[in-house]
Amino acid sequence: MVIIVSIDDFDAYGIETSGQAAKLAVFGSVVSLIGDAIVTYAAALAVEEQQNAPDTGDVMDELNELKQQMSELTRELKKARQNEQKDPSHRDHAGG
Repeated sequence: MVIIVSIDDFDAYGIETSGQAAKLAVFGSVVSLIGDAIVTYAAALAVEEQQNAPDTGDVMDELNELKQQMSELTRELKKARQNEQKDPSHRDHAGG
């Protein structure tokens, strides 16, 4: 929803033309009110996103599991390299 407001629109509220400062003050209040509404909407969206986000504990559990898997794979790779260095005759020659 878009609202276009002109300073001259405030004449309908009984603010005289000579009260330019008063018109600007009312206009500023309207802009501030719109800004507050946007901030409130943004905060509500942030709360909703936070509620829909995965639990931090679950994410940490998954990261720890991945870390453990990486450690196991690293150990297996080191073993394979050590075995290859000990007995190079078992090396796969398909690659050239």
